Amino acid sequence: MCDLCAPAKPEEKTFDDLVKLVREHLEPARSEIAERHIFRQRKQLHGESIREYLQNLKHLAKTCNFGSGLEVNLGDQFVSGLLSEEMRLRLFAVRAIDYKRAVELALALEAAEKHAAVGALAGAAAGRRAASRGGGAAAERGRVGVSVGAAGRRAASRGGGAAAERGRVGVSVGAAGRRAASRGGGAAAERGRVGVSVGAAGRRAASRGGGAAAERGPGGGGDGRAAGAVRRARCGKTGHAEGRCRYKHFSCDACGEKGHLKVMCRKEVSKKSSKVENIRKARRAGSFSSENSSECITKHI
Repeated sequence: MCDLCAPAKPEEKTFDDLVKLVREHLEPARSEIAERHIFRQRKQLHGESIREYLQNLKHLAKTCNFGSGLEVNLGDQFVSGLLSEEMRLRLFAVRAIDYKRAVELALALEAAEKHAAVGALAGAAAGRRAASRGGGAAAERGRVGVSVGAAGRRAASRGGGAAAERGRVGVSVGAAGRRAASRGGGAAAERGRVGVSVGAAGRRAASRGGGAAAERGPGGGGDGRAAGAVRRARCGKTGHAEGRCRYKHFSCDACGEKGHLKVMCRKEVSKKSSKVENIRKARRAGSFSSENSSECITKHI
């Protein structure tokens, strides 16, 4: 207080003078142009209601010194600063609108927007609930479908197991058949080896005994001779059947019988074989020299 009254003293001032000094210090005079500029820049904020916006405009208008034009300035700034462009256009469409009428229409439009928003929210909530119920039913159907699919897969797996079991049985049967076939093949191979041995024995007998033994050798082992290379008992040649031999009506020069040539005569072959055998026995006994025995054998052969 002393600083405010300097250079005078507070006790030298009256009470009214002291109140004026304090008021000027705490509430200094404001510029009307600056205050009106702040008033004109005020707009409705997001989330601010019409009543809150109007109250803030009135507070700013106190320091603007509008006087008798207070309502006119309030009405103009109220409409210009509205956040909703649609609401502003609705107010522009009303002729000769004053401050009070503008405020009433704005409040009514705000209430209508709120009711519409509440109805939209209620409809959206109902739609979400219906969708959730429908989604629950769809999820239930999906779970049922999944259960059915799982049951089908289990049945298919069981059917696949049965098929696999049948396949294993078939494989076992096939393996048993292959083993039987291999055993049968072994027996056949054994029979073939026996036939080959018999044929080989027949060929050795034929080489020792001549044409008769050669005839017996192929008969004993069919597998021991090659097809088409069998010497015929009638002529001793190959390449034709026995019944088609052209010498089957010829007479043998050795024995006189029909049906074979001399070279294939069994009697002649037997005589030669006995002579050769006698010479060999004599040779082993030392009766002939090696040269004479060779000449005799060659001659008789």
